[in-house]
Amino acid sequence: IEDGYAMLAAESLDVLSAPQVLTAKDRLERVGRRGAAVDHRLTQQLASQTSPAELGGKSWTDVLSHRLRIGRGEARRRVDEAAELGPRVAMTGEVLEPLLPNVAAAQADGLIGAEHVRIIRRFFADLPDGVDVETRQKCEATLARVASEQTPDALRKAADRLMALVHPDGDFSDIDRGRRRGVTLGKQQADGMSTVSGLADPELRATLEAIFTKWAGPGMCDPEDEKPCAEGAPSQDQIQNDQRLPAQRNH
Repeated sequence: IEDGYAMLAAESLDVLSAPQVLTAKDRLERVGRRGAAVDHRLTQQLASQTSPAELGGKSWTDVLSHRLRIGRGEARRRVDEAAELGPRVAMTGEVLEPLLPNVAAAQADGLIGAEHVRIIRRFFADLPDGVDVETRQKCEATLARVASEQTPDALRKAADRLMALVHPDGDFSDIDRGRRRGVTLGKQQADGMSTVSGLADPELRATLEAIFTKWAGPGMCDPEDEKPCAEGAPSQDQIQNDQRLPAQRNH
């Protein structure tokens, strides 16, 4: 593989027509996708032979991040995907198929890429625990087939439609919500700013909406105002002079 890439890098591409360039890019994309499937097998093989501590890391995320010189988020994603798309071994030593067998097979054939995989994994992360095994298996086969034939955007729409069919009532339990809720404060940037991301449960959303409705309206709590309005209704001048965007007022 390394020799092949070296030969490609040394070749002149000037002689290729536009259709030939697209064909080459399509083949190169498929090769890259198949490489991800091999990477999952290597990760599982590594985990079966030793521990992260023996390789100088606290976790497999640490080990992969340092050895491959990739970000921790990317390393964690690869570890998680290997757990779902790589081969498994039972305690008896029996080799088991991946948790997402059809998705894994399509990836090994180079038919689906990283974005397809993210959408499918997100679907199953959002699927309530109460959905039975047989339904989950049918969903996995359906999504793998769609992903093999369609773009990620089309797959995302199909996944949303499938979720509505499988779980039409939308009666998610508190356990389902508790499994997904969370708020993450990102690393502080050079200018002191920090990103905030997460998923709010209905109670937190209702609380935030009440706070924003009362204090984040135009003209309310404006730090640029000499006498900021924190109670009651702001004056028309305060509203007109408020140059902040909605997100800035929420902050």
